[in-house]
Amino acid sequence: MRFDLSNRTEFARRVLTFLAADGDASHKGAELAEIAGTTRHYLPQVMRPLVASGWVESEPGPTGGYRLTPVARSASLWDLVSIMERTVDDGRCVLTGEWCNDDRSCSVHRAWKKARATLQAELTREHAIV
Repeated sequence: MRFDLSNRTEFARRVLTFLAADGDASHKGAELAEIAGTTRHYLPQVMRPLVASGWVESEPGPTGGYRLTPVARSASLWDLVSIMERTVDDGRCVLTGEWCNDDRSCSVHRAWKKARATLQAELTREHAIV
């Protein structure tokens, strides 16, 4: 059993933290890529979900850049994980990878369901922007 987060989520957290510390300023993608520790070619994969969620505004063109929106300031770490990870909890069994539910469950279903709820509650308490 594994619970892995992608590098995209960590890159996004770094970008959000930087943008939050800098107020309402707009920043170029190349600068954000350096701050995040990734390449400017990979940065759109990090920024696209943040823009789509309304957490970041994107202004195209030579004078444009990325800016944090007020919505992002109250977001939880669970919100960030949910936005950045494609499948946080799709109902598949941690043992077999098959669909697992209360009616047709594996031997660890109840324990994993409790653990998953606890993890979600803890990540919901933590703010995405540190």
